[in-house]
Amino acid sequence: MTATMTPNASSDYDLYVYNSSGRQLGSSVKGTGLVDSVSVTNSGSAAATFYVETEVFRLESANFGQLLFGKKLTDVIVCFYIGD
Repeated sequence: MTATMTPNASSDYDLYVYNSSGRQLGSSVKGTGLVDSVSVTNSGSAAATFYVETEVFRLESANFGQLLFGKKLTDVIVCFYIGD
């Protein structure tokens, strides 16, 4: 299973993939405007469930001169069931 997030030039998305026990199997945390992609495989003989979490970040300026910081905006979780 491959999860890919293609942002516009000014957006920053990060991807995380977890198994059904909540263990992180992979992540992609590239910068603004870059495509994030995570691939995982089901190496077992039984069906597997994977959860994909997407975090969206926005740069904000503060009243501290030119200081910029990232702010996590939302979490989106999608479940994939891979079976026979």
